[in-house]
Amino acid sequence: MNSKLVAAIFANLVLSSGAAMARGPHMDAMDLNADGAISEAEVMQLVANKAQAIDSNGDGLISLDELEAMQERRKARHIQHRLERADSNADGNVDVDEFSAQMAARIMQRDRDGDGQLSAEELAPPRGGRKPDAAPIDESF
Repeated sequence: MNSKLVAAIFANLVLSSGAAMARGPHMDAMDLNADGAISEAEVMQLVANKAQAIDSNGDGLISLDELEAMQERRKARHIQHRLERADSNADGNVDVDEFSAQMAARIMQRDRDGDGQLSAEELAPPRGGRKPDAAPIDESF
């Protein structure tokens, strides 16, 4: 196993979850001593907690299998969230109309000038990577 790859994946996962947590109500979860700031010690504790959660067999090592399992759990939560958002009548299912409306809305988010049409420029991936709300057309749902 490539240890640099595992380290890079782990760092990305920890940093991305930390960035997400730093916004909004999750600040309380990160501010362990409730002083209104997140210290380096708190970050270290949060990272250690995350590492322990990933280390599912408790051997003190984070394997590629454990990282992949964590990614699968995150992916499943993301898909569940997307389905809940698309289920506009809250019946626990996404019918064709709900699915179509959700996909069309996501695709039309690319209409930056608001003219109701998508130009080649609006369909092109942005420089420096895509914005979180601008999935490629084939990944819009």
